[in-house]
Amino acid sequence: AHALMALEFGEDPDPARALLRSLPARASVDAAVAHAYLALVDGTLTDFDALLAAAGRDPVVDYLRARAALDAEQWPVAVTALGPTNATESPLKRIRRAQALAGQRERDAALREVESVISALPGHPEAIIVRTQILASGTPTGNEIASARSAIAAVIEEGGRPLDAQRLGVSPQQVTVAKLAL
Repeated sequence: AHALMALEFGEDPDPARALLRSLPARASVDAAVAHAYLALVDGTLTDFDALLAAAGRDPVVDYLRARAALDAEQWPVAVTALGPTNATESPLKRIRRAQALAGQRERDAALREVESVISALPGHPEAIIVRTQILASGTPTGNEIASARSAIAAVIEEGGRPLDAQRLGVSPQQVTVAKLAL
């Protein structure tokens, strides 16, 4: 969990490093996945494929392959690794698929994907940030700009509250990215 939080939300990776020092990657599927997350955080991808191979056919493996492909701007690889998504998939997987589609210049499909997350989870901070980025990559209408600004401002406001008072957790990294989006 610490490694996931470090990769996805910019949290301090040191707790994950400390826990994983005594847990070899081959100890279990969860250990291999945690080591792979940490490898992405640290940008040390030398052993990344071996770590994923140790994890076997866990669904998280495809997501991690997609994350590495997104980081490398290998959009088709990311889209393939994520596969088709539907409303039952994790919001994060659907958001990453939207990013990959946007990278392939499939803006309309990317917007549909991320907006489906926002419809299901209004105010989802990562979905709002990614939607804004996708809109900015094209020529948004005045209404889209106004909507994006309002949603981004709400993410920043929510992120300014104490974590236990937030409806959907907003990480400090998300607040920073949202501020840059304005």
